[in-house]
Amino acid sequence: KGSIDPQTGMIIDFDELTQIVDEEIISKLDHYDLYEVAPQVLGLLENEPLETYTTAENLAKKIFLKLDTVLTKRKLTHSHDLYSVRLYETERSYAEVLL
Repeated sequence: KGSIDPQTGMIIDFDELTQIVDEEIISKLDHYDLYEVAPQVLGLLENEPLETYTTAENLAKKIFLKLDTVLTKRKLTHSHDLYSVRLYETERSYAEVLL
């Protein structure tokens, strides 16, 4: 969520956002063993059990934090806040993290 850039009419360019999500999240996690790659990609906290780390809820939270950091560093928006991340396990089952 955020204010609309008067020059582009967007909060963030959807193509750029898609590219960031693909580069930072999907290409590094999709079709990989999450026990092996998720801690390196998203950051495993000290004393955080790996078994609970890979739940949809915890992955959604970690993805939210990672994307918020990346978007802030890249300054791709006029004025934004990452509002939510929804991670689907199946077509009807998902975990969502809201700001």
